[in-house]
Amino acid sequence: AAASNSGNGAKVIELLLDRRAEEVTITEDIVKAAAGNSGNGAEVIELLLDRRAEEVTITEDIVKAAAGNSDNGAEVIELLLDRRAEEVTITEDIVKAAAGNSGNGAEVIELLLDHREDQITITEDIVKAAAGNWRNGAKVMELLQGH
Repeated sequence: AAASNSGNGAKVIELLLDRRAEEVTITEDIVKAAAGNSGNGAEVIELLLDRRAEEVTITEDIVKAAAGNSDNGAEVIELLLDRRAEEVTITEDIVKAAAGNSGNGAEVIELLLDHREDQITITEDIVKAAAGNWRNGAKVMELLQGH
């Protein structure tokens, strides 16, 4: 719950790690909740990577949660690519999540194309996700067409 707290999740996680470190196990669900945290997900992910890097494994579900994060998904994706590039593989589901992200999907798609263009294949489902993106679907489609 702390990792997904969009108001002050980073502060809560930091407090838990400071005061109860031995009782806190960093699971995939915690990292996934942090990646999807629309308020301060990047801050929470950075804290987890700084303080408990050895317990954090970047999975497809975590990257997908970040790609669909409508407020700071681009920031989370950039952090994952900068800090754990070797663990990030871009799948169709991740690109679909980004294409349908009405908050900053275009920024996420741009990051994915800049860093991993060779891993991206445009499918019908990705085009449908972009078409259903009411806020920035046109920009997403433009980026995908340029690919």
